[in-house]
Amino acid sequence: MSRRFVVRNGAQEDVDRAREWHANQRAGLGDQFFDDVVATFRAIEAMPLRFREVQPDVRKAMLSRFPYAVYF
Repeated sequence: MSRRFVVRNGAQEDVDRAREWHANQRAGLGDQFFDDVVATFRAIEAMPLRFREVQPDVRKAMLSRFPYAVYF
């Protein structure tokens, strides 16, 4: 069974706020953060079961460079 990858509005708002915060800390950091988010989303799409299950039917993917996680 194939599943769709959907970023909900609230999650997108969180990403946008975090990107803006990082951009205000140092030039280019917001873009680096966003690139890390996109890479994590792609990894989830490619192999969702590789990520640890933290609750029944909920998995957690950590970003590689920033202290954030994606729960799906």
